[in-house]
Amino acid sequence: MDKVPQIVLIGSTHKHLGKTTLICSFIRQLREEHRIAAIKIIPICDDACSIEEVSKKPEDRGDTRKMRAAGADHVYLIRSHNDRIGEAIEKLLELISVEGIDLIILESTSARSFIEPDCFILLSSDHSEQKSSARESAPLADHQINIDSMDLDSISILSDTDGIRIS
Repeated sequence: MDKVPQIVLIGSTHKHLGKTTLICSFIRQLREEHRIAAIKIIPICDDACSIEEVSKKPEDRGDTRKMRAAGADHVYLIRSHNDRIGEAIEKLLELISVEGIDLIILESTSARSFIEPDCFILLSSDHSEQKSSARESAPLADHQINIDSMDLDSISILSDTDGIRIS
């Protein structure tokens, strides 16, 4: 039986709180011991659903480029209506299963409604109103980190046979 990858889910109460910064820090900390897939989910308004591996595209820009530069073995971008995020994640997990990935780091708050990760981190700030997906997901977070009082680069992650630990 194939080993199921550990999943770290990073969400936030609103945009621009440092989700990608934290993901890239975690990738740099873990890339020597793990084969890592980084996934960014972008909610869209129409009923479309697309999954794209951006790891091998030199024209890639933005957050996914940063994840690749940090050392992720594979980087995927999912564009999906919120109602189809679970379907998209399921398809992607099937694709990843043949790549030898043992750690998935996923950037999305909405995804918590569809998967139960090994670790769910929710970033927040006192300076903005929460997204509805964050209000629904907040009680399920393993760690809530207020970025107003913490430097994201100071957060450490350890992933081994005992699970995932954040400090």
